Amino acid sequence: MLELLDRQMRKIEILENAYNIRETESLNAVNHLEFILPDTDIKAAACLPFLFVRFGESGDAYRLIGNGFVLTEKGHYLFKAEHVFALLIDDILEGDHRVGNIGTWTRESIQYVLDRQLTENWVLGDCEFDRQFEYEWTDETLLSAILSIPQPIGEPFMWTFDTSTYPFRLNLVRLNMDRNPDIYVRAGKNALRIGREEDATTVVTRLYPKGDGEGVNSLTIANVNNGVPYLQSPPEIVEKYGIVQRVWRDKRFTVAQNLLDAAKAMLLDLQEPFEQYEVEFELLDDRPQIGSIVEIVGFKRTVITQIQWRHDEMSQTKISVANKPRTAAGTISAMSNRQRIQANYALGSTFFYSENTMDNSDGVAPVELRFRIPFQMAVINEIRCFVRLSQFRTTAPPIQRFGNATQFEVRLNGQYLMTIHATENQFSLVPHLLQNSTIQRGIFHTVEIVPNDAARVDISCYIQGFVRSTGTYAIT
Repeated sequence: MLELLDRQMRKIEILENAYNIRETESLNAVNHLEFILPDTDIKAAACLPFLFVRFGESGDAYRLIGNGFVLTEKGHYLFKAEHVFALLIDDILEGDHRVGNIGTWTRESIQYVLDRQLTENWVLGDCEFDRQFEYEWTDETLLSAILSIPQPIGEPFMWTFDTSTYPFRLNLVRLNMDRNPDIYVRAGKNALRIGREEDATTVVTRLYPKGDGEGVNSLTIANVNNGVPYLQSPPEIVEKYGIVQRVWRDKRFTVAQNLLDAAKAMLLDLQEPFEQYEVEFELLDDRPQIGSIVEIVGFKRTVITQIQWRHDEMSQTKISVANKPRTAAGTISAMSNRQRIQANYALGSTFFYSENTMDNSDGVAPVELRFRIPFQMAVINEIRCFVRLSQFRTTAPPIQRFGNATQFEVRLNGQYLMTIHATENQFSLVPHLLQNSTIQRGIFHTVEIVPNDAARVDISCYIQGFVRSTGTYAIT
């Protein structure tokens, strides 16, 4: 029986005249429900948007999102509802949010998102993963942020819900694909029809992951993957399908290790064709559930990824099962969709600036230039220094010029670097600033020039890199 509930989950009506009650449950997605009421049923007027419905006392809660009237000899109203998991769409992570990395576990990242609800509709229950990934969101709904958290984990997972109490309870659990079957389906016994579909257009055997940045400044996995910018399937997979290359770009990734972990999970999902079976049945040995392992006798052992319930005509209920969970990261078309979404995540651009100084040196005291690389500069392309010597020039009249410098010594951060036998030259500081394959940000670096005679010294330092446009202010 279909029940109508208020926003505090209190029963308002029993919709005893509802029919064609169809509920679609999907793995790791928002479920949907629809039903029909006759136009003569006065309870149709009570089915207002944003009230809740559920099928039976133990059924999941759904939020009404609209209805339509069909004018026939026997007119009726068609009502549509979405699972209360979609309540997380109503709240957003406004602005820039970064959470995770070393010391912050999966549970804490989920809790960070749930804490941003204006009304506490959902609380966190079980979380069976303990990972330390970093996440970054900009102007994102809480639902999208929640769904993105397990994507880099690299093993099958499943979101489960308990809507029997309020606030509702959300769980993130492991999906054990190797356990014994929960359900057996046999042709001629409980299966009316078995259909099979295979999609090989999604196969990828070499994946180039790219994260935050643009052009040559894009984050890659090369630094954490032995200098190789791609991941490749095992030889036995390549032998079957050849080298099939794709680029996956997700600008939300700002840490190379996190990008690598997510790419491993994606390649594992993409390197075999996607197989899906649709089964119509009369009565299964056990009631099917999303995530149940099914043995289709004579075909394959697999996982239930979707159930289409027909509550008033159970003989028409269908289950869809697949050789693997098909997540948002599981298809090339989904990859393309994510790339279209990335306009919200283009958080920076190539930045070019310079520091300059000009002063006299007596041939003993150095002329010093200080420059600072900001923390926000995610990628450094070049730090180039230009030096020019001319004659020492007095500042008080009468102006006098003297000195005959022909070379100069370069010191970097107080340490001797080189001697240049010329009065004008340019050189890169990048190789000399590198420490453990990076250059320290947020501190002042110094370049000192000491000519071999009295001279006027001009120093310019040009810095080019990729800077994320995140910060406290947005002044125009």
